[in-house]
Formats: sequence, structure tokens, C-alpha cells
Amino acid sequence: MDEDRPPAWGKAVHEFCAAVGIPVPPPPTAEQRAAFEAWMREGDAQVEAMRARRRDAA
Repeated sequence: MDEDRPPAWGKAVHEFCAAVGIPVPPPPTAEQRAAFEAWMREGDAQVEAMRARRRDAA
């Protein structure tokens, strides 16, 4: 690994993979990262909508 580049995955991922005996997955592509971030934003919006409904019902 390049010393100048941070690892693609955190230490926990490497430890988990070693513990269960599987290889460390390749780093996500830019497309995969963008899809994950969009999915997280959608989840955040759903949580905010739920909070607003509870606030309005109180």
C-alpha cells in the first residue's frame, strides 16, 4: 500500500475479515460511493419526516 494514501477500509474491516477468514473487499468505486451517500441521505430524510409527524401529532 502507498504510504501517502490512507487505507480504503478502516482497521475494523480488516480485523473482521481476518477473524472470519475472508479477503478484504476492494475499495468502493466512485459510483458505489455516490449511491451509498444518496441512500444515506434518503434515510436521513425519512427520519426527519418521522420526527416531524411525531412533533405535529403531539
